[in-house]
Amino acid sequence: MKKFKRLALYALATGIFVTSFTIGNDVVHANEGERAIYDGKVQNGRTFGPIRAIGDELGAQVDWNNKAKLATIIKDDKVIKLKHGSKMLIVNDNEIKMDVSLLLEKGKVYLPLRYISEAFGNNIGWDKEKQLAYLEDRVPYLIIYAQPIDYRKGYELLGDAVNHASNLSGVTQKRAHLKPYFTDTMSNKIIQNNGLGFEVNPAAEHPYINESYSYPDRKTMKIRKVFFGYESKRGYGDIIHQFTLVEKNGKWVVNAIEEEWAPFRP
Repeated sequence: MKKFKRLALYALATGIFVTSFTIGNDVVHANEGERAIYDGKVQNGRTFGPIRAIGDELGAQVDWNNKAKLATIIKDDKVIKLKHGSKMLIVNDNEIKMDVSLLLEKGKVYLPLRYISEAFGNNIGWDKEKQLAYLEDRVPYLIIYAQPIDYRKGYELLGDAVNHASNLSGVTQKRAHLKPYFTDTMSNKIIQNNGLGFEVNPAAEHPYINESYSYPDRKTMKIRKVFFGYESKRGYGDIIHQFTLVEKNGKWVVNAIEEEWAPFRP
């Protein structure tokens, strides 16, 4: 139950991204009592976080020796060292065997979160559905997002796609118009329907709406929107929109859009 109580506290925030090895802070404030890192990575079944942000959040001093490819993290009486290419974690004079090494990607250093957090006595959890890690028993709460596509970017991409597909009247090159946002299969469906064919605009404001997202795998994102208590031409009930985004050749596009009507039954 502890996991789900913590997950209920997660909220939207804006991220700050940097590209240097040792300078910068990837941590931002989310809601009061929360902090979030939006630049986590998943590789070889392990979650990684940027060295500077992790050090700041753990209250540790961090150093990166670029020539030796050696990371050093110091907190209280513990000195932790990791060398790129080595699967050995050194805590003071003790060696701990890991199944991964530290990660270097696009000029940034990433630490294997589970090994680092446990070395400092912190428990770490993983939410597979949301693709994020979180440090337990910690205030403020720390969430490390390691999503294949940042959920905020997924929502933004979906909004752009819906805007381009909602009204095709006056668009002569429909396929080219839709191509940046949809798979070919989805584009064909939209063209055949001359639009999305939804009863309610997916972007419409509604006083009672619930949005959620999940990642069935590293190449798929699902977004679900429920319009509660919607009065439509079919009566009174809930309208459910389900969207599937997929990664194709390094680019995310919308692969499926569905609408479901759930009539109110007293």
